[in-house]
Amino acid sequence: VCVCVCVYVCVCVCVCSQILKERFGMVAPDVEIQDGRGTILISSEEGETEENGPRPLSAFGIGGGSRLQADDFLQSYTLVLNIQHSDEVAGDVDFVVEGDVPAPEPEPEESKSTSATTADIALLSGGAVVESRKRRASDSVDAAPEAKRVRENSTSAGNTSRNTVIAVDDDIEVIS
Repeated sequence: VCVCVCVYVCVCVCVCSQILKERFGMVAPDVEIQDGRGTILISSEEGETEENGPRPLSAFGIGGGSRLQADDFLQSYTLVLNIQHSDEVAGDVDFVVEGDVPAPEPEPEESKSTSATTADIALLSGGAVVESRKRRASDSVDAAPEAKRVRENSTSAGNTSRNTVIAVDDDIEVIS
C-alpha cells in the first residue's frame, strides 16, 4: 500500500493512531523500518517506543521510497507501507492512501483455541464445576509408570533376578 505524507510533518503517533489503527483497522501494530538494520519505529509493548511518538518520520531517515512493515500480532495481519513524500497533501488531511487496501483475514475456525477455562466448564455443566479425570504429576507415587519398570522374577529361594533380553538379528544375507 502506498501512503503519501509529508515526512517532515507526520509524526509516529499519527502513523500509529490515524493510519494504522483508524484507516487499516490494526489493534496493536508493531512497525519496523525496512532499512536492513531492523529499526523498530512503533511497538505494541507499553513504553518501549514512546519516545518516538512526537518525532517526525524524517528524524528516522524515512523519506520518499522508504518502506515500513506493520505487523498486528493479535490479528495475524501484516502490511507493507510504501512511503511517498509529498509537501502538499491535499486539503486538511495528513495522509493519502493509494492503491487497494487488503483487509485482515478472518481467523479460521479450526485455528481458534479449543481449551476451556473453569468458567467455561461451569457454564457448560449448568453451573457446577466438573472435576478433571486427569492425574496430576504430584499424585503419582513413582515416577515411572507400571509398564516401564524393570520386572523382577522371584525364584523359590527368595532371590530376585532380572529377566534376560536377547536381541536377534534376522537380517542376515547369504552371499554366494
